Amino acid sequence: MRTVCSRLEKAGECLEYFTGQEWQFFDDNSKNLNLVLSAQDRSKFPFDVSQINWDSFLEQYVLGIRTFIFREQHSSLPHAKRHLMRYVIRYIVVDRTADSAPHEQIRKKECLFSDKIKLIL
Repeated sequence: MRTVCSRLEKAGECLEYFTGQEWQFFDDNSKNLNLVLSAQDRSKFPFDVSQINWDSFLEQYVLGIRTFIFREQHSSLPHAKRHLMRYVIRYIVVDRTADSAPHEQIRKKECLFSDKIKLIL
C-alpha cells in the first residue's frame, strides 16, 4: 500500500503545475495552414487534431505514464487491470449501499467508471 501511495504522490507532483492552471489553446494558424496545403502535403504532414483517434491516444498516454513515470513493466499490466476492476466494483458496491443518492446519480458514476476502464483495458 505504501508503494501505491508514493506513486500517487509522485503523479500528483508531476501533474500539479498543469492541473493547477487554466489553459486555453488556439489553433487558428494550424487550421489555416492545413487549408492552404495541397492534398499531397496534407497526406504527408497530417496534423489535423480532428483526425486524432483519442481512444488510442489516451491508451498510449496511460501506457507511457506507467512506463516512464511509474517505471512499471508491461508484464504487470494484466495484474493492474484486475486490481483496477476490483477497485471499481468495490467502489460501485460501497457507493450503492452507503450513498443515499438517487439511482440516476449512481448510474452516472458507473458510466464514468466504465468509460475510464475502457481506456485502460
